[in-house]
Amino acid sequence: MNGDNLIVLATLVAYKLVLVGVGVWASRRNRTEGDFFLASQGLGAWVAGLSYAASTSSAWVLLGFSGFVYANGLSALWMVPGIWGGYVAVWLFFGRRLRAETAERGHVTPTDFLTAGLADRSRALIGILASVFILFCFIFYIAAQFGAAAVAFETQFGLGVTESVLIGAAIVLLYSLLGGFWAVSVTDMLQGALMAVVAVALPVTALIAAGGFGGIADALSATAPEGYLDITGGHAGFVLIGFVLGVWGVGVNAMGQPQLISRLMAVKDEGARMRGFTIAIVWAVAVFTGMTILGLAGRAIVGGAADGEALFYTLADQLLPPVLAGLVIAAVLSAVMSTVDSILLSASAAVSHDMRLSRRFAGKE
Repeated sequence: MNGDNLIVLATLVAYKLVLVGVGVWASRRNRTEGDFFLASQGLGAWVAGLSYAASTSSAWVLLGFSGFVYANGLSALWMVPGIWGGYVAVWLFFGRRLRAETAERGHVTPTDFLTAGLADRSRALIGILASVFILFCFIFYIAAQFGAAAVAFETQFGLGVTESVLIGAAIVLLYSLLGGFWAVSVTDMLQGALMAVVAVALPVTALIAAGGFGGIADALSATAPEGYLDITGGHAGFVLIGFVLGVWGVGVNAMGQPQLISRLMAVKDEGARMRGFTIAIVWAVAVFTGMTILGLAGRAIVGGAADGEALFYTLADQLLPPVLAGLVIAAVLSAVMSTVDSILLSASAAVSHDMRLSRRFAGKE
């Protein structure tokens, strides 16, 4: 391992020790099931807003969306209104009732909210179905996130996929199991802040390297394929409508993901909910704008032959010194962990809380 890689590794180790320290701190705050799975509805605006943003916009934003822009050009921006619309729907339309009913009825999970007021048999059936769906879907979601972490370790350190996945899993499990929802939310807040810093700093660096907006426009006009700089992507009619609706649909999933809904259930009051929304949407605007610039600047710098999903790493290696490159890798791992820790906690809540209550309502306990 060369000196640059040692600097990157030291940066990562220091950062991960901070996350484990948060887990140890949070473990002292857990006394009840409500503490462990919902932080006893004690999240403030910054923790709720940034942890929500980091959880909903994981590695796919830093790697996938920047690569999507790199590959498709301006037509990729049709995805953004759907994403931001998901933030608005969850925080402003669903958030008030989620928070209020959780405080009034003592809900612990989104399934509690869905089944409140139903007959026992219906509660049991819905609870079991919801738990099964959560566990089934999250298997693939977790696998995708750990795959992104493996790419980071492989690219930077030459580690194998198995070793990379095991390292990431060990860290996430340690602080998640120690501190529960408190640890997950606070570490996600820190990880969301790091993601935002990198999602601004790296695109600005790439923009300067590409010669500013004028340099990007000149390079893409000369080398990009037809339709790259067209907001329609060269599509028309029903094909364009289908494309737009398809990419808008990415934002719809935010309205049904339990790890995101839990943030709204856990926010401590209405003032914190509204401030949390402001923080989350500002974060989303900054990060998606940065990844758009990165995708276009990357196309101007490296051309069209590069792997879009590796563009983030490629530009970091080319444009940044080792310490900052370490922060970039840490940001990607943060994006992974901010999603994985949340969905692991939601999956454990589905098994230990929802299924247990469902069995009780079904008369099996």
